Amino acid sequence: MGRDDWRTAAGSRVWIEADRRGEFIWCDGCRRRILVTGAGPAMFAARRHAETCRR
Repeated sequence: MGRDDWRTAAGSRVWIEADRRGEFIWCDGCRRRILVTGAGPAMFAARRHAETCRR
């Protein structure tokens, strides 16, 4: 796992990607992409999602 890559308790992968619309958190367990608003909080939001995601 890299700096922008985390694992949930269930073993799913959470990572950050950016495109022209902003930064997104991808979660394999939830099978969704979450838009992170604001500048800079993507890493904190991804780590928090990895800690709280049950999938």
